[in-house]
Amino acid sequence: MTNETKDEGRGRRILFASSFYAPEIGGGAELTMQRLVNGLTSRGYTAAVMTTGEVECTEVVEGVTVHRFPIDNSFRKLNRDLPGKLQRTLWQIRDRNSRLMEQRFDRLVRSFKPDVVQFHNLSGITRSVWAVPRRHGIPSVQVLHDLNLICPNSSMFKHGSSCVKRCGSCILFRQGYALASNDVSAAVGVSRYVLGEITGAGLFAQAKQRAIYNAQRLPGPSPLPASETMRFGYIGSLAPHKGVEWLIEQFESDMGELLIAGSGTSDYVERLKSLAEGKRITFLGHRPSLEFFPAVHVGVAPSIWNEALGGVAIEGSAHGRPVIASRRGGLPEVVDDGVTGILVDPDRPETLGDAMRTLSRDPAMVSRMARAGPKNVETFTNLDRFVGEYERLYDALGVRDQSLVNIG
Repeated sequence: MTNETKDEGRGRRILFASSFYAPEIGGGAELTMQRLVNGLTSRGYTAAVMTTGEVECTEVVEGVTVHRFPIDNSFRKLNRDLPGKLQRTLWQIRDRNSRLMEQRFDRLVRSFKPDVVQFHNLSGITRSVWAVPRRHGIPSVQVLHDLNLICPNSSMFKHGSSCVKRCGSCILFRQGYALASNDVSAAVGVSRYVLGEITGAGLFAQAKQRAIYNAQRLPGPSPLPASETMRFGYIGSLAPHKGVEWLIEQFESDMGELLIAGSGTSDYVERLKSLAEGKRITFLGHRPSLEFFPAVHVGVAPSIWNEALGGVAIEGSAHGRPVIASRRGGLPEVVDDGVTGILVDPDRPETLGDAMRTLSRDPAMVSRMARAGPKNVETFTNLDRFVGEYERLYDALGVRDQSLVNIG
């Protein structure tokens, strides 16, 4: 990175808002945001974060000032043991707006005087904060990590399958969001899929719209296993929407071996193990991806829901592994069908079995796809590209130094 690039953001101040921030990590969204925060500060930006916490406090995390506030609701979603359906429903109703969180955010804007505001996941903070930057004449960006702004459970997945359209409860709980989104200057999807789904529902109609892929540092490719037996591998959470049942049902022992790494509820894991009886399938429990991918020839991402992007598919390709992936959500934006892997259709279950059988019989195809994978996902491993695309967006929004602007 040149000195000129480092100095690009000198003097700019950026205020982030997110449901959680390090060391509290709810998932990939928080990790992505932290990489962006660190990338921008390394280029000369001054960053601050508003997030939620058990108590109100201000602390410094890796040189960034983090303001934590208790939510204006009954529980924080970071807690894994969530209450029953009625309490969750009441939580969603209350999470639509919060005058208290809006006032807190307004105070931060007045004191920090940001040049640009960037929103990430806002559960617990509420979309009320969208109105604050516009009130002060400051451009704002909403990053779309999932489908939460059109679906309370963030996934458009219900009763064991992906939703064809939004249900009544989604529409009810998100009533007024499209109008409120007009306060936001730009909307960024972590994939073209996520951006299209949310803007297609009428949100951010007046905002600039862009897809900016996440990025993270990943290891280079490793040699394929020397074993002549083809070894397929799944790594991730063991949950119904991940398609592991479909994978087990379609796998046959004449295809080779199947390794499954990950964890889930005890009853669901036992169900999966029962389905796998009599097949060459091994459950490994939790395994770091750095250990897992070198042990397999082919990665499988058989999601039956619409993944926002598909981090496991990116990791598999970066490790130099062909990836069999569902033609759902953002996965087709990662896997180049026929080049770095094979896309399969959950609505045609046999396509997954056909893909595994094809690769099990054609080691040359596996080797060819393995070589193509790392090059294909370079955009997802280039942090300079990732941070630079956000900087170019800020430029397009006319971001200026708020120290020259009177924020009353």
